Amino acid sequence: MMTDTVTVLSHWQFALSGLLHFLFIPLTLGLSLLLAVIESFQFESGRRDDYQNPFGRLERLFKLAFVMALASRLPILLQFGANGSYFSHYVGDAFALPLTLEVLSGLILAVLLFGPYSLGRNRLGKGWHLALTWLLVLAMHVSAFWILLSHSWMQYPVAVVFNDLSYRLELTDFQIFIANPVVMGKWLHTLVSSYACAAAAVIVLALRNPVGWHDARSTALMAAITGLIATGLTAIGDPTPKQASLTQSIKQTLIEGDNPERWLPELQTHVRQGVEAFRLLERLRDDHQDSAIRADFARLQTNLGYAWLVKPFNQQIAGANDQQIELAAQSALPAWPLVILWSYRLMIAAGLLTLVLFAWTAWLARQANAPSEATRTRLTCLAAAPWLASVSGWLVAEFGKQPWAIAGLLPSASGVSASTPTEAGISFAAYLLANIVFLAIGWHLAKALVSNPTINTTEAG
Repeated sequence: MMTDTVTVLSHWQFALSGLLHFLFIPLTLGLSLLLAVIESFQFESGRRDDYQNPFGRLERLFKLAFVMALASRLPILLQFGANGSYFSHYVGDAFALPLTLEVLSGLILAVLLFGPYSLGRNRLGKGWHLALTWLLVLAMHVSAFWILLSHSWMQYPVAVVFNDLSYRLELTDFQIFIANPVVMGKWLHTLVSSYACAAAAVIVLALRNPVGWHDARSTALMAAITGLIATGLTAIGDPTPKQASLTQSIKQTLIEGDNPERWLPELQTHVRQGVEAFRLLERLRDDHQDSAIRADFARLQTNLGYAWLVKPFNQQIAGANDQQIELAAQSALPAWPLVILWSYRLMIAAGLLTLVLFAWTAWLARQANAPSEATRTRLTCLAAAPWLASVSGWLVAEFGKQPWAIAGLLPSASGVSASTPTEAGISFAAYLLANIVFLAIGWHLAKALVSNPTINTTEAG
């Protein structure tokens, strides 16, 4: 039988995979756009003196971030570290489709373009290289769209139906699936957050430019303006909590600081209907030709996911009593409400500090005198604000979705692999150690790549 230890370790292992991926993807996305804009200015004006040194260092950082993002993407694509075999079986028909499209239309194209982009600056004309840069930006943004379509579906699932013969969810309508009402808002929200994070990284590089502030002013000003626009657009917010679903309504209640237990009566209704749907499913297993049973099951099957919440309290779901149904409904409330509330407040506070960072930098970039060391230190510390806001928003989304892997359809505890606690512990320890080494290598390379003031002018453009 699956234990709580296995479930917790599986959650942490998957969270570690997602967090590493989450750190590198925003930086890569944002830097790609900023580099394309700077290269466009260079091409249009024919001037590169204002951008030469910062551009070379940013390009180095982008190349490193791209490789690190790809390296963190492959384990997720190959399901190393996911530890969710039943999740893959139960929802793979829908969840894997956009990820497959992402690989075919975004990831492969980005990888193919990355080589010519990195090595072709001396071999291609400036116009061709600029076109290649913008194609790379487009490929990465397309890739982000498909990834966020999968993530949006986990938060707000649409266009799937339970197949009682295969015992899994199957996609019914691709057009409805791709037109998920939260995906465009989540995609745009994530993109502008990525731009803000990348702009903060650019500002740090400009402040610590070993050649001098004069060479970095133009880049710092461009990053600050980009960051101000991006931060303003993030105020529109992620549309997911505003959708009319029970899971999102509970999350919104917690964000507002209200008592989520007012949703318990509705949760109990869903659990009761889920248990009844499970009973009908067992009858269909014995006689799948009975049209009356099938009609009743079709009416209740949207609540089938709530039946799985009963399993920790009664392995025989069909035999659940009123007390067990009430316990299952209680377990449908997020277990860490204060994490959601304070993560949301931290996100707002970090967003305000992000505005201070970009406004302050924009003002300094208009001044002829270089900022003092104390000012540079304060701005460097403030540069963590957009990253803190993004991570806090991610915590709100993920903790607010619990106890679900797929909101309302599959509890997280039901999706993990059938491992022993020892196997899960060894897997998590090995994965944690490997990722610590991975991060250490990335940090060392980043320091080496961006601290060298000697820039090859052919490399810098």
